Amino acid sequence: MPARDSNVVSLGLPKDKSVDDRQAAITRLVENHELELRRYLRNSLSNSADVDDVLQDVFCRVLRDEKVLEAAVPRAYLYRIARNLVIDRYRQNKMRSVADKNRAEYIAAVSDARPNLDFNEMTVAYRDALSELPDQCRKVFLMRSYDGLTNSEIAELLGISMRMVQKHLAKAMAHFLETLCRSD
Repeated sequence: MPARDSNVVSLGLPKDKSVDDRQAAITRLVENHELELRRYLRNSLSNSADVDDVLQDVFCRVLRDEKVLEAAVPRAYLYRIARNLVIDRYRQNKMRSVADKNRAEYIAAVSDARPNLDFNEMTVAYRDALSELPDQCRKVFLMRSYDGLTNSEIAELLGISMRMVQKHLAKAMAHFLETLCRSD
C-alpha cells in the first residue's frame, strides 16, 4: 500500500455526482481548512481587516470553479488560491498608494503653476482637459487612474498592446501638464 500524504484529502466524488453532492464536498473542504487558512492570511496580510474579505474570495472562487474536487491535494489548491489573492491584494494596495502619491504630486504641481485657481476652477479645468483627450486615450487614462487597473489588464480589456496603453497614458499626462500647468 503506498504511503499517503497527510495533506491529501480524498473527496471521493466522481465528476458525474450531483451538483448538491459536489457543493457539499466543497463546503466540507472549506470548513475543514477555514481556521488554518485564516491563520495563514493573518500572517500574510498587513491589514487584518482584509483577512475576512480574502477568505470569502477564496471560498467564492472555489465554489465557482470546482477544480478543487479534481485536485490531487485539495488543501494545496486552497492555499494556492489564497496566496494568489494575497498577491493581488498587495498589488492593488501598492497601485492605490502610487496613484494617490501621483495625484498629490500632480495637484501640487498644478497648484504651483496656477496658484490663483480655486478648487472649482481647477475641477473645471481638469474636466475640460479630460474631455479634450481622444476617446481611447481618455478611456485608458480613466481605467488606470480611477479604476486602478494595471496596464496589462487595460490592454487585455481593450484589445490593444501594452505599448499602446503606455503611449495613451503618456499622451494623457502630457496633455494635462500642458493644459493645466500653463499660466494664463
